[in-house]
Amino acid sequence: MRSTGADGLADELQPPLQLAGRLAAIDESPALRAREREIGERAEVALGAALAGHPPHTAAGPNGAAHPVLVLLAGAIAGTHRAALRELRRRILSGEPPADARDGVTAAAARAFDGLCRGLHADLDRAVRE
Repeated sequence: MRSTGADGLADELQPPLQLAGRLAAIDESPALRAREREIGERAEVALGAALAGHPPHTAAGPNGAAHPVLVLLAGAIAGTHRAALRELRRRILSGEPPADARDGVTAAAARAFDGLCRGLHADLDRAVRE
């Protein structure tokens, strides 16, 4: 279990140099970057499966696979998440205080996800029925 400091931040955000060092180690390691991509791909597949069970329930696509709209939606959400993580990493590695980087990226990610939801949710029900 992670402990948190007085401001509620995980310990990783407390000492900026330690966090920056961890992020740099990931960036410098092809094996860690590959593992990060693998985890992201698994999460995207799981998200697509979860979306298929979420109302409005949708028919499966060809050959019983997840409906293509749901697969694409899961990819859009996962891509936005990856972009937010990349931006957070970039800001911290450039020396921005982790809490400031977190706050800025959180606000931008919330706007991006809101745009995805508004833009896609309106047409999702119609698209999966076609």
